Formats: sequence, structure tokens, C-alpha cells
Amino acid sequence: MQRMEEPYSGRPLSLGRIDPRRETPSLIAVWVTRFVRCLCLFLLFGVLQELPLAVVLFVIKTGCAVAFLVIQKPFSTGKAITRNMVRSFFRSLPPSLPHFLP
Repeated sequence: MQRMEEPYSGRPLSLGRIDPRRETPSLIAVWVTRFVRCLCLFLLFGVLQELPLAVVLFVIKTGCAVAFLVIQKPFSTGKAITRNMVRSFFRSLPPSLPHFLP
């Protein structure tokens, strides 16, 4: 019976140097992301002085939802939503919410 080689010989693994050409795109992405985040926080501070927090959160959540709809395209595949399905959805909402029946 042959003995199998051990995957780790006890020496520390040498990862070597990282090629700067492979590292550059990720660094640029990090810098751009941080810049956009700082810009958004700066703009948000000004907006929060004018509008209530609930309105700002609603706008942010709505913008994110629209962006995800565009990116993920959930309605382009699968079964189409019929008018009857939309009606049953709005009828199933609790009575405290306004009903907008198509």
C-alpha cells in the first residue's frame, strides 16, 4: 500500500508578489467607491437639513429598488403577470392601506 503525500509539508506557504497590473483595477474600484460614498454622504447631509428622515429613506429605498429592477430584470423571464393576479394582490392588502384597484 502506497503512502499518499501530505498536502502541507510544514513549511510556510509563500504566496509571492502580486502583479501590480492585476491589482490596479481593484484599487481603482475601491477609490471610486469611496469617493462616491463620501459624495453621497455630503449630499445627504444637506438634504437631511431640508427634508424629514422618513422622506429621505423612502426616496433612497425607492431608488435602490428601481436600480435592482433594472439590473436584475426579474420580469423578463418566467410567467407573465396577469391583470387578475394584480387585482388579487391588491385585494389581499390589509384594509389600513389604500387600495388602488386597476
